[in-house]
Amino acid sequence: VNDSEGNLVLGSISDKVYSNKMLDIKFDISKTGLEFVSDEGLKNMGNDGIEKSDLAAVKKHIEDGKSFTDMFAVDNTDTTKRISVSLAKNIKIPMDEYLDAQKEIMESQLSKVPKDQLKSSRVKKSDAYFLGQELSCLDIYVDTTVGKQCQKYLFRVKDDYMMIIVSSGKDEKAAQEGLDLFQQYQ
Repeated sequence: VNDSEGNLVLGSISDKVYSNKMLDIKFDISKTGLEFVSDEGLKNMGNDGIEKSDLAAVKKHIEDGKSFTDMFAVDNTDTTKRISVSLAKNIKIPMDEYLDAQKEIMESQLSKVPKDQLKSSRVKKSDAYFLGQELSCLDIYVDTTVGKQCQKYLFRVKDDYMMIIVSSGKDEKAAQEGLDLFQQYQ
């Protein structure tokens, strides 16, 4: 889906490969055990019921300061394994400041989770490898009644947009393995 005026391009899925030309990424799940959530499923996962095909509504959603989930993959045999790509508005501040602000927001959200559901949590600035580069990210560690999980939140600027990739796994290594599945769009 392409919007030539504002350069917003959403990704598409074909033969178990998600690709997004604007973000210069592709993600192949054919050998992973992951499954893509359908566009219908995405609509109800924080996208306020917006169809991916309604680019004007997607753009407004992002302009209003919300993120839009473009891709979400889950492993139905391992609930800790999830990978998503979302788009948000680039608020044009240095990445270090952006990470500090996001860290505060996440710590605040986690502090509101009832203690009987969340045994412990920690948010820290870290690094991740993505497409051959070492980038700053946020690592979130949670210990819930279901189990432990690490999530790597990676933020990359693309023109007026911020790409947010979240990879989760049972630990930091598993979360990095999810990021390692990404390749450059060709």
